[in-house]
Amino acid sequence: MGKKALLPPLSSQVSESRYCFLSDSTRSGKRLQLLMAGREVCSEDYVMRRAGYPTLALEIVAEGSGTLRLNGKTMPLRPGMLFAYGPGITHTIKAAGGSRLVKSFVDFTGEEGLRLLKASGLLPGKMAMARDPESMLRLIDLMLQRSGSVTDGSRELCADYLRALLRLCAETVPLNRRSKDPSDCYWRAVTMIDADYSGIKSVSDLARRLEVTPEHLTRTFKIMGDESPLKRITLRRLQHASDLLIAGGSKVKIVAAELGYTNPFHFSAVFKRHFGYPPRALQRRVRGGVRSIGSQKIKNR
Repeated sequence: MGKKALLPPLSSQVSESRYCFLSDSTRSGKRLQLLMAGREVCSEDYVMRRAGYPTLALEIVAEGSGTLRLNGKTMPLRPGMLFAYGPGITHTIKAAGGSRLVKSFVDFTGEEGLRLLKASGLLPGKMAMARDPESMLRLIDLMLQRSGSVTDGSRELCADYLRALLRLCAETVPLNRRSKDPSDCYWRAVTMIDADYSGIKSVSDLARRLEVTPEHLTRTFKIMGDESPLKRITLRRLQHASDLLIAGGSKVKIVAAELGYTNPFHFSAVFKRHFGYPPRALQRRVRGGVRSIGSQKIKNR
């Protein structure tokens, strides 16, 4: 009888972490089985180098930045980016100095899991941007809530959460920098904006992340029938600002600073131009019992 293969040890280069352990055996069968889920806040010197991994694994970046080298290809890590690896897939994950890299992951086995990854196009060795990273991260959080409950019921429930997560991978946008299809660049831009609209400083910053020129990016948005990348960034910021103001407890200048506006008067002017009234008027309406406002919809294709 051969020695049972186990998952490799966890990194110690994390400042905060939360894990759910259901099994440490790498033995695989037909059915999907979650072995482990985790959420890690990486230290500034975080580096993980592996020549491969004994099971299938999927990671998604929640916050911060860094670099990923996956099967010989290097890409910057950004919020909303996810990647898969497994046996024989070399990978190196590094946190950027001064950045609070936060990522969640799942380790799993089963022919069903590989089939779901294949159907989504996110096979081990592939990277993509999530169109709905918040839903994916919430599913992993639901797995983490089962921590300490290693029962048949918990295993089945976590397997269902994992199935939903893997099916959401079909809605991701592959990170294919060489594609000449304008829809590829457009959707990569859209998913990056939706995942990190408060961290994107300008259209030039977004273009740099996508490795295209600002002119090419603006032209791509027009081809796809969207007004401009700047308009989309602004609308996502304003939608988030209205949510913060409706929730209450945040001053206008604090909301403005959180969204990258150094001048709160400029933020108020942009907000009024979009909604038709200034932020303080919204706060007064909320205190008066009005909890819904009109909002210009972002065009989705």
